[in-house]
Amino acid sequence: MKRQIILTAFLFLVGAYLAAAQTPIRDLSQIRRDTRERNRAIEEYDRRNRARNTLLPSSRNLYPGGGIPGSEVRKYVLAAQAVTEVKVISVSSGDTLLVDDGANKVLVHILGIDAPEKGQTFYEEATKTLRDLVAGKKVVLKYSLHHLKNEFGYFSARVFIGEKNIGLSILESGLAWRNEKDKFFVEKKADEANERAEAKAQAAKIGIWKEEKPQKPWVYRERKKKELEKAKKKTAKN
Repeated sequence: MKRQIILTAFLFLVGAYLAAAQTPIRDLSQIRRDTRERNRAIEEYDRRNRARNTLLPSSRNLYPGGGIPGSEVRKYVLAAQAVTEVKVISVSSGDTLLVDDGANKVLVHILGIDAPEKGQTFYEEATKTLRDLVAGKKVVLKYSLHHLKNEFGYFSARVFIGEKNIGLSILESGLAWRNEKDKFFVEKKADEANERAEAKAQAAKIGIWKEEKPQKPWVYRERKKKELEKAKKKTAKN
């Protein structure tokens, strides 16, 4: 039974990948429809094989918490992507932009990077750099099909103008961190390019790397979240 489920899910995923390759330009509503059943099949496989998707304690250094990100089936379509061309309406941070694909206006987070949050050093510089690169222009978004939205509800995608990888450019400018969690949703060579760009910027001490100990944005967000929760509890007591 398990073999049949694995084979069915795998064939379904391969079909979705081939369909994406044949029709590369699609709007977001089409992408959502095309991936709904595929994602459901993956989730069902994950649910049935949860015990197998846990690493041994000795291998916990490979992944945070020791859990394998996604099922065994996912490795076959790790780099499968949906591609769409959009126009950038505005830029709200060094890694977030509002786009219009003709059918939807949506917020997109650049897959693979994490730029300073508002209130952090270099937030303004990172935002301006991204704005100068893409504002008002047509860009190509490359989505990871099984990671269509991030934890904040933004669409996650790599962003390109021609051959220029915008996320990589931000990393090269020293205005973002490489987002390690995203490495599971892009091709290995793309993540390796991000890693090299971050290391080079850090060695050159440009952008965020001018500071001795720059605070990572995910740490900053967690701290702000705790401060907000503490303030709410204090208000409730009063």
